Amino acid sequence: MALIAYRPADAPKVLADLQAALPRCTAYAGPVDMTEGFEHLQVLPDPHLGDQAVEYGIVEKIDDQEGTLRAPFHFLVVRKGSVIAWFMAQGFPGEAAVVPVNVINAQLAKLP
Repeated sequence: MALIAYRPADAPKVLADLQAALPRCTAYAGPVDMTEGFEHLQVLPDPHLGDQAVEYGIVEKIDDQEGTLRAPFHFLVVRKGSVIAWFMAQGFPGEAAVVPVNVINAQLAKLP
């Protein structure tokens, strides 16, 4: 989890920009040797948390001599006032990545 504080007028734009960018994102490969990247972005329904929220999943892809590894990630970005809480969970290949609801609720309750 990360907390980021913005000026009150800027915080809503951060999530609006993220919401606008996600549907355009299909994949990303690292610029050096192209063996690492992200794929299979899935924008999830609005979780209705805080003042504004965005939830999505993505798969990290790593190629090496032993083959390709795909690890799922789950992201939840919640704005409450001018503070943005960024939650992230990584799952093992073949398993779902989930940010525990009790962690989300406990952390959001601490925000002003």
